[in-house]
Amino acid sequence: MSVTIVIRKDSEERWVTLNPIPFQGELCLNTSNKKIKCGDGFNNWSDLPYLNDKDIEDLKNEYGNETDFLSSYEHYKINP
Repeated sequence: MSVTIVIRKDSEERWVTLNPIPFQGELCLNTSNKKIKCGDGFNNWSDLPYLNDKDIEDLKNEYGNETDFLSSYEHYKINP
C-alpha cells in the first residue's frame, strides 16, 4: 500500500494574510521559517501552534515507512 501526503506550503506573509482554517490533520509548512502546523478543522492558521520535535516523532511513529514525509521534511530544512 502506498500513501502520499501532500503538505500545504506558503510563506509567512501569505499564511498571515490569508489565515485559513486548515482541515483536520492537514499539514501546513511555513516556508519562511521551515516550521509546520497541523490543522484541526476549527482554528485559523494563526491560532494553531507549530509542531515540535515530539509531534514530528509522533507522526513518524504513526505513519512509519509508509511515507517519506519525514525524510523529505528533514531534507527541506537543510536544503530549502
